[in-house]
Amino acid sequence: MRNEITGILSNGEQAYDFSQLISNWTKELTLFTNGASTLTPVQATSLSRHKINIVEKEIKRLIHTGGYLDKIIFKDCSEFFIKVLYAPAPFEQYCLTLMDVELVRKTMFTLAL
Repeated sequence: MRNEITGILSNGEQAYDFSQLISNWTKELTLFTNGASTLTPVQATSLSRHKINIVEKEIKRLIHTGGYLDKIIFKDCSEFFIKVLYAPAPFEQYCLTLMDVELVRKTMFTLAL
């Protein structure tokens, strides 16, 4: 999908990070925040400087033909023709702290007795 009209459906920090990654794949990138943007002013300026458009309209529907995306219809009835849309899944990294490891070790030792 390189060099296709491409969009990202996300908001905030995740949208900013993902936009920077995907901007290496296409020159025509738009970020759809599905409502008011939660980007910081610095992030919004940075994306704008890299020619990444930000659309803050709320999405009503995605229109496809045979599973291939054709366009986005917004709640205000305007449309945006697009072929590629990424929607990164929320991600939360979990790792044990040293205190958690010690607690598990003590619990296992107590249970073993």
